[in-house]
Amino acid sequence: MFGTTKGVGVGRSEQPLGIAASPVERFAFDLRRARDAAGRPTFRRLSAVTGYSMSTLSDALSGRRLPTWPVVEALLEVFPDVDVPGWRRRWLSVSNGRSRPQEESRLPGYATAFVGRQRELADIAGAMGTDRLITVAGPGGVGKTRLARQAATLARSGFRDGVHWVQLAELSDPSLIPQVTMAALGVPVDPTVAPAAALRSAVTHIHALIVFDNCEHVVAECAAVIETILSAGSGVTVLTTSRVPLVLDGERLVPVGPLPTEVAVSMLRDRAWTIGVILPESGEDADAAVRICERLDRLPLAIEIAARKLRDLSLGALLSELDELSRLLDDPGDDGHRHGSLAAMLDWSYRLCSPLEQRVWRWLAVAIGEPSIEMAVELCATEDDPPKAVRAAVMRLIDRSVLVGSVDTPGRFHVLETIRAFGTRRLAEAGETDRARTRHADWCLRLAVDFDTHWYGRRQVELIRRVRRELPQLRVAMEYAGSVPDGGRHAATARRLVWFWIAVGSLDEGRRWLAAAADLSPDAETLWALAYVTLLLGHAEESERLTARVGALSEADSPSAVWATLIDGLRLVQQRRFDDAEHATTTALRRFDDLALPYGAQQALSQRGVIKTLRSDDVGAAEDFETADVMARRFGERWHNSYTVWSHGLLLHQGADLANALPMLRRAAAAQAEFGDRRGMAVTLSTIAWVAVDRGAPLAAATLMGHASAIWPSSEEHMFGLPYLTVRSRRYADRLRNSLGPKVFDRAFAAGTVMETAEALALMRTFPR
Repeated sequence: MFGTTKGVGVGRSEQPLGIAASPVERFAFDLRRARDAAGRPTFRRLSAVTGYSMSTLSDALSGRRLPTWPVVEALLEVFPDVDVPGWRRRWLSVSNGRSRPQEESRLPGYATAFVGRQRELADIAGAMGTDRLITVAGPGGVGKTRLARQAATLARSGFRDGVHWVQLAELSDPSLIPQVTMAALGVPVDPTVAPAAALRSAVTHIHALIVFDNCEHVVAECAAVIETILSAGSGVTVLTTSRVPLVLDGERLVPVGPLPTEVAVSMLRDRAWTIGVILPESGEDADAAVRICERLDRLPLAIEIAARKLRDLSLGALLSELDELSRLLDDPGDDGHRHGSLAAMLDWSYRLCSPLEQRVWRWLAVAIGEPSIEMAVELCATEDDPPKAVRAAVMRLIDRSVLVGSVDTPGRFHVLETIRAFGTRRLAEAGETDRARTRHADWCLRLAVDFDTHWYGRRQVELIRRVRRELPQLRVAMEYAGSVPDGGRHAATARRLVWFWIAVGSLDEGRRWLAAAADLSPDAETLWALAYVTLLLGHAEESERLTARVGALSEADSPSAVWATLIDGLRLVQQRRFDDAEHATTTALRRFDDLALPYGAQQALSQRGVIKTLRSDDVGAAEDFETADVMARRFGERWHNSYTVWSHGLLLHQGADLANALPMLRRAAAAQAEFGDRRGMAVTLSTIAWVAVDRGAPLAAATLMGHASAIWPSSEEHMFGLPYLTVRSRRYADRLRNSLGPKVFDRAFAAGTVMETAEALALMRTFPR
């Protein structure tokens, strides 16, 4: 299904593209696929419809050279359900000789050398030339993740848009796989589009390797997502690691077993050398090294752990200790797949730990992703075990390879899934699961409270980055809140993150967590947050029902009721009931002032400014924007204010006050870039491009238009789908094309599609005011 595609070529069977296919060849390949999807009309039929000769059309689909845009556009008009603007951006990118790469997600880092697995690496590399789905399959502890990471590193140069790593071990809710994949691709989630559809759009035109690590616990859902990716993106290859196959058509399995004896011994020597122990290569000690590796079934994880013990034990003593554990070696392990030697190695390592180290090992099994040492200390510290002692225990566990210190981020670590499973079992045996998970949920709630408490102020960028980094932990905590009878207290975590969901998080994910929290604890605070997110997702009627529930639960002048009034005002704007919208927003503004809630007042002022703009009250709108800006500056708020400043700049541009519009727009773009708000940057840079046209800088304008087009989510309507913005954008583009000429305009536009955002921000400062 995902290998060779038959019958979509130009007069011959289609051959799969190799990883070194040129952008022109891949462009033609996808054009042929579009023709096939249209029922494979003959060249005679295409010639009659498009007006181009059969030889011209055949050459366009051959991949020998890039066809002109008019020929491509004529073909696309014949093919149904194609994204013509997306094809044009891609054609411009290829014609410019470069393609805008996606930002690569970070591959796992390791402090030790990669040893062996040359045959498996060769199998994976060979499969990448012919197959699009490769699964590295094997038992826990065999080194699947390390192998996939090495294969991805070696293959990186063969993929134009890089390698993207999707870590599934930290995911407890399989419905989030599309969002996690989008995050790995560096693509913002479009809240108005179903996640699967958005993912399909995101991968359509990229040439990339996507690695899904640890699929076994979500194998069915992961398989569905991968099937979507492979059917939508002909340039995408998927590499997975799993204990079980995905069972998809076209899946190429690369089985991974124990290391060969000589490679296992080499690994033991290498890991011993990293702790300052040099192992002899001959004599009794060399024989003991071989016997140790055989005793450990030549499993990499078991060897990693055993090597650390050579700091205190000789090879002979280590072998004797392993012999005493021989009764455990026939134990199939906790899941029927894991080797008994690994279970014995983990059990021995655990018994050698102090009671505090054992508890830290158990309790850290509830921590997901790459937690910080500070979080581990807060989670595990008690009256009997103070923070200093817990910190020392964590560092000893890292030293023994029970925890893996992060190479890329000092002060953080991760827990290998095999070791986590062992800790989880021990946690349950000790009867401590609920206590550890509650402590973890408490830590996450404190993080969310800190975010909410300090969001309106100067720490916004820091807070956003912290929540993004700890999102795996927060998801686990919010899921736990919904699984226990008394989870209402921890349900507040979702509500406290409302500005994260709205600002740069996923509205769809936020809505699901908020809805779950409302089921547990239907208080007014949670309901207004849910109403806000629901409205931004386009569900006006449901939002209205939720704000009505807020009104029934709270006094009219309570903070929750006032937020509900502001949300109703925004809903009325969407319904174009501007009189009612302004009344509701003004009421909210007055009550926010009475309650001394400046963030609410700032939002109300900005919202009323937009309403006045739509009612052609330019003077009143400017006053509200200016007041909101002053308030935001006083408190250090920057994210929401970037939209206020953009709105004010847009208003000034409408009034031809270019000298004052441009500095405002530049300020808004700089703030949005710092937050990584691509939608905000795209709409602001588009507006700056209009100013550039009016100020006599047409090349800069065309380039900024190209960059704004490239960073705008392809699945989302341009300029938020607002007619007064889309019409203006089209008019300015037409003006530029006419003044520069199509060729010059296309070249400048294409240059913008491949430039970095930092270059675009520098460019916007170059033309005259």
